[in-house]
Amino acid sequence: MFLASMKEDHPAAAIEIGLARELDPLSILIRVSEGWTLYWARRFESALVHARETIELDANCVRRTHPRTGRDRKRLDGQVIPALEEASRKVADPLSLSWLGMAYGAAGEPEKARAVLRRMEATAAAGYMPSLCLAWVHVGSARTRRRSI
Repeated sequence: MFLASMKEDHPAAAIEIGLARELDPLSILIRVSEGWTLYWARRFESALVHARETIELDANCVRRTHPRTGRDRKRLDGQVIPALEEASRKVADPLSLSWLGMAYGAAGEPEKARAVLRRMEATAAAGYMPSLCLAWVHVGSARTRRRSI
């Protein structure tokens, strides 16, 4: 993932993720990482096909709920947000909360995004919350603010 996301050495990343997949072909984590590698290589159609195949292997795959998987409002409202709300109720882990906040922001619901952010900041004050997760809520909200300007 580092080679693909930070160094943008997509051919080397593809080789490494291919080796990982050979070692464990049913690993959802490896398959999700492979999808991100395709996405960062700007092979968007391949990434989308790959994401659908991964979801077919495991309906609970976290990739199903990522806000970038459903950019249109209908998909956010109908599938992504309800799945993330359920995950946040059950587990309330930083990743689920950050994606929920990002989805609310992208769907044009800034008050709900800010409520998630406040919940995450309270968690950060009492323990640990990765700063990247807090940033993702702002990223989702920023897209909506740019469109409305």
